[in-house]
Amino acid sequence: MIILGIESATSQVGCAIGGHEGVLASVHSSRGKRHAENLTPQIEFVLEQARISMDEISVVAVDVGPGLYTGLRVGITTAVSVAFGLGVPMIGVTSLDLLAYPVRYCSKLIVATIDARRGEVFHANYLQVPGGVQRVSEPSVSTPDDLAADLLAHGDEALLVGDGALRYSETFAGLRGVDAAEPNIAYPSADSIVQLAHAKALREEFVTPTELEPVYLRKPDAVEIENPEAKIIMNLHPATEEHLQEIMTVDREAFPTPWSKKLWIKEISRTERAYYVAIEGQKVIGFGGGLLAGDDFHITTIAVRASNLSKGVATLIMVKLLEDAVKLGATNLTLEVRVGNLPAQALYRKFGMVPAGIRPSYYQPDNEDALIMWANDIHEQPYMKLLDSIKQSQKAKEVLPS
Repeated sequence: MIILGIESATSQVGCAIGGHEGVLASVHSSRGKRHAENLTPQIEFVLEQARISMDEISVVAVDVGPGLYTGLRVGITTAVSVAFGLGVPMIGVTSLDLLAYPVRYCSKLIVATIDARRGEVFHANYLQVPGGVQRVSEPSVSTPDDLAADLLAHGDEALLVGDGALRYSETFAGLRGVDAAEPNIAYPSADSIVQLAHAKALREEFVTPTELEPVYLRKPDAVEIENPEAKIIMNLHPATEEHLQEIMTVDREAFPTPWSKKLWIKEISRTERAYYVAIEGQKVIGFGGGLLAGDDFHITTIAVRASNLSKGVATLIMVKLLEDAVKLGATNLTLEVRVGNLPAQALYRKFGMVPAGIRPSYYQPDNEDALIMWANDIHEQPYMKLLDSIKQSQKAKEVLPS
């Protein structure tokens, strides 16, 4: 068993390769926020040093957080892309577990901390148990002062480990019985990912790339996910040139390479197309559309204003597009989505879509891979029942499509 481990939750980025024999090669670097530039060459380096080819990898393990959002996204995107490309399972390991693992022989309470920026730290507590450490509190986010107060109230001897403890060392310095670990283990290590993932692999604790769940503890750091409790009153209208200026505003906000005006006019005016805008009051808050190609309806674009995320807008647009797709004669549904856009993938899975392949370097300008997703037999009764159940849940939220 060969495991590739990827770590990118903090200002340090790294990867390691190993398996039954332990870690065979690893590399880490801390160069500001250049995770995207460093990670791929690092993977190539450890494979070369371990004399292992890419197709020998049998498991991809990755730090799923908590941590800094941009760094996490780079690592998870890369890991998901590799796993899909190789057709191998994945293992997620939390960053706080990775910090606690190197000090597993400590008899004190182990407090793993990560600098969360904005005057906060991510943290969790661990205790030594036979064979390692056990997490005894859920990962949390709080101010250093609040964490210090908790430690003081419990009165246990403790070892603080992580860059959160280093950055706020003055806050913890006066606490009796509380010590700080060495700076050289202040960051989660890719070596630890391989070691912890190996134990999980022996227990067959695998997930598929689409099942991998990042650990976000702070809303502003997370990509918005559709919230079934949110309510909004809106209408859906066929997109026309009258809506074009606002459509393009949303398009520029959502995508690094928005469509040109000429392309938009061409798309919304052609037959066997379906393009809709979501309107709240007099304002376009989202859009989506697609085209019929043979028996397949291809969703080409969907976006929602940032201020209207988490309100079910994208779900309503998807429902309308699917209804039109069936009317046009489609029997299958397909689309591409960034491999790192896990919230969007979760939305599409709600509509019965499953991964079917990868388009390498599909998205520009960052060359991110596209995950291809499909749903089949969308015209058949079982799928129509699924669509109807989604529509009923939307009606309960007072969303009123026209």
